[in-house]
Amino acid sequence: MVARTAFRIREYRPRDIEDVMEVFYETVHATCAADYTRAQLEAWAPRIPDRGGWERRLESTLVLVAERTDEAALVGFASMDRPGHLDHLFVRPAHQGCGVASALLDTLERKARDSGAIAMRTEASITSRPFFERRGYGVLSQQAVERRGVELVNFRMEHRFEQTGGR
Repeated sequence: MVARTAFRIREYRPRDIEDVMEVFYETVHATCAADYTRAQLEAWAPRIPDRGGWERRLESTLVLVAERTDEAALVGFASMDRPGHLDHLFVRPAHQGCGVASALLDTLERKARDSGAIAMRTEASITSRPFFERRGYGVLSQQAVERRGVELVNFRMEHRFEQTGGR
């Protein structure tokens, strides 16, 4: 049984970098282990990350974090690198199933719509595909991507926003 997590969503701050990298590593290695080989997991999320690469990437995107309200510990993060393109969505395994991913995605989808996007797109892992399908995302294509010389399968997915009536 998953314990409920009281959390709040806020914008990323540069001092969050270590926690974000840790959430990413922990989530990939624990949650995706049934769908990817050890070599694929290491290529995707190496134990020693490229901190400079992460800093540059996060500085150039809209990043939201979810933190526990009782201890301000980071439990998840999401990023949108341009309106309508979800780049990251990761939640610590101990906090999955508590609504964290949905709250992060809801917030980014709202921001994308407010920016004029008509859809949200992402590249979803084998593991996260069912979550996105439950959220109304459809598979556009399966693709093979290379990370550090290792091939991984993921899915280009899209969720078209409902269009409201004219002005």
